[in-house]
Amino acid sequence: DKVEYPSGPTRSNLFGVDNRGRDVLSRLIYGFRYSLGFALLVWFFSFVVGTMAGAVMGFWGGKVDLFGQRVVEIFDSLPFLLMLITLIALLGASMTLLVCFNVALEWMGISTYMRAEFLKLRKRDFVEAARAQGVGTFRILFKHILPNGMGPLITFSPTQIAANIYLLVILDYLGMGLPPPTPS
Repeated sequence: DKVEYPSGPTRSNLFGVDNRGRDVLSRLIYGFRYSLGFALLVWFFSFVVGTMAGAVMGFWGGKVDLFGQRVVEIFDSLPFLLMLITLIALLGASMTLLVCFNVALEWMGISTYMRAEFLKLRKRDFVEAARAQGVGTFRILFKHILPNGMGPLITFSPTQIAANIYLLVILDYLGMGLPPPTPS
């Protein structure tokens, strides 16, 4: 019994096979793994970088905040997709490079929100009490202020993860996503 490619759904291939004889369902599941992995890696690292940058700018304020905000505004004013496509065209595309490029271009948004949280919380009574007790700066930042300023991180996480999956779809459609034959 000769099988022609592509073919429709059968008992052994629920979604059929593509023009190379590969099972479509297994490629969808395998591609979902790449898409979700990409989205979670970009989300995690961009939120870590953005939180650190926002914490530094918001906690110390003054010239550090002024300079940091100007850097964020400059990078945030660049067209995101155009910059991403340019980097991919110049340096190529792989999972690692795509994650690094996206983190380099995405951390600014969360840094602005985290900066606001740290600016708001740095003068609160519990922070002043911790300083009066001789608690170190690192501990104040990450044990006192950060847990109280997690609102933007929790709020934006689902949206950012979905946006990262959508971004990978856009790049794949333009032919600048993960290199073939990797499904995503």
